[in-house]
Amino acid sequence: MIQSTNYEKKIDDLKAAHEKAIKNLELGNEERLSAANASSASTFNSKLNELRAALDASEQAVRDLREDAAKESEKFHEGMERLKTEHDSAMNELKSSNEDNTVTLKAQLESSEQKVTEINRKFLELQGSHKSEVETLQSQLKDFENSKTLDTELIDKLRSQHDSEMSVVLAKLAEAEKRENEHRQEIQILETNHQRSLQDRDDEFQKLLSGKIEELRAANHAAIKTEKEAADKELAEKIDQLESSHRLTLERIEEDHQQQIKSLTEGTQQNADTPPSTKSARRRRKRSNKAKKVALDTRNGEGHVEEVSRPRSDSVQTESAVSTTSDLSMSGSTSSSSTQSSEESLRDLNARCIQQVLALREEIKAANLARDALKTEMLAQQERSRMRLIEVQAELKVTAAELTEMKTRRVKSPVGKWADGETLPGGGEENSLSIEGTVRLPPSCSSFPLAERPYLRTPS
Repeated sequence: MIQSTNYEKKIDDLKAAHEKAIKNLELGNEERLSAANASSASTFNSKLNELRAALDASEQAVRDLREDAAKESEKFHEGMERLKTEHDSAMNELKSSNEDNTVTLKAQLESSEQKVTEINRKFLELQGSHKSEVETLQSQLKDFENSKTLDTELIDKLRSQHDSEMSVVLAKLAEAEKRENEHRQEIQILETNHQRSLQDRDDEFQKLLSGKIEELRAANHAAIKTEKEAADKELAEKIDQLESSHRLTLERIEEDHQQQIKSLTEGTQQNADTPPSTKSARRRRKRSNKAKKVALDTRNGEGHVEEVSRPRSDSVQTESAVSTTSDLSMSGSTSSSSTQSSEESLRDLNARCIQQVLALREEIKAANLARDALKTEMLAQQERSRMRLIEVQAELKVTAAELTEMKTRRVKSPVGKWADGETLPGGGEENSLSIEGTVRLPPSCSSFPLAERPYLRTPS
């Protein structure tokens, strides 16, 4: 539509210029006819005929321009309708896939919640049975305490015997301590004598050692001097060898550097010779590949599953159960043979209850983890669908920007040339009119086919 209005403006300008030129020529010719002869009248008529022929040609060009503008607007409307239909189909597919995914995830979440409720029910049943067993065990423990009072007399007798035996043992310990003190005094005397003898021997050894050290130091100085002279000679020879090899390597590196510079200059010359059309095609390919890669990364994104923390009530129950078993075992160590069997059965029953509680706790933990995994998967699916919607909107924005850029390029480009500098077909010197400046006619729409227009591309 903008092109057609521009064409109509150009047509009106051409008509006004023609009419103005004809009026000026007619006025000038009338003045000349009054002053000149029949020869000037003939030249005026010839010029007038030329101007009329030019006016006819410009009117024909105006008709062609109007037809081309009508065809271009029809093709543009067809492309826009096709873009709208493709966008609607893509949005409908996205909505349907999102609805299916949410339905399946909701069904899985409901099944996991049913499993959790079933496990909680089993846990409550086991807890009730455990309470009844604990009550029976407490009644047995009361019976055991009643029987324990009968054994207190035996314990008192044993305590009196133990006290008498302990008095005898303490007397023997006092005698042993006296003997130990005597032995310690003898050991101290022996240690002092031994330290004196060791000190004397150490002094003699230090004297001998100092003499030997001085002799070895003198010999070591002489050996170091000779070794240093030999090492200096070897080092000078090695330095000369390294300098010669370093010069050779520097020469080789310079030669390789010169060859690389030559190859790089040749490569840059080849890159400069490549036409701009291939460069623009490469850029377009790179952009499309980058967009596809980003789309794949966003489609393949996955969420992270966080682990649910275990409640403290289960740990408190197990600790209380373990404490009851430890208390029962401590109290049963002093019981009689008749109560040992009941204590062992009580211990086994308590251990079985603890194992069942731990197994139930593991099942609850696994069910909670599965439920959290389903929730995170549903959130990740929603995030992926949202990212896909953002991609589609971005592609639509890009197509709209390319469309507006195409419009501005077609309007602002110089007459007779495209925006990239190529000459338009039908815009040469043979189609120009020389009336108050040269005006080049635009090309026909057939020279710019529908497949090459970027605003009619389907979104990837």
